[in-house]
Amino acid sequence: MKRDIPICSHVPVNDDCCLKINENIAIENVYMAHKNSSAKNLRFIFTNVPDGKYRIISYHINQEHGSLLDEWGKMEFTPNLGSREIYYLQHAVHPNRIHTTTTASGGQLIFNIHLMPLEVIFAEIQWVPEEGGKAAPF
Repeated sequence: MKRDIPICSHVPVNDDCCLKINENIAIENVYMAHKNSSAKNLRFIFTNVPDGKYRIISYHINQEHGSLLDEWGKMEFTPNLGSREIYYLQHAVHPNRIHTTTTASGGQLIFNIHLMPLEVIFAEIQWVPEEGGKAAPF
């Protein structure tokens, strides 16, 4: 049994962009439309969970990993992509996958995730049964 958690870093639009709401923003300037933001360390605490070992797999999409917008930007935002460019983008854009293992004790499962500005994370939490153990209780 596993549980899935979507995590998103909200970065508000900057004041200058709000004042010019009726103007179009060029695609290459899209990141300038947001306020400067810093990374965050998030701490998750789940209570009333069975004690034992848990595997956490997180998939990170940000400017460095898995961003279709940033990969397209490397192609100078070519407006009319051909089949070769589309094929490339389909195969080049992959989220960063991070595996961690932690242990729940006293009915608490605690783990941390580092969240970059404008990042989306999809985290999977999965109970790891002991050798010859029962089915997942989580």
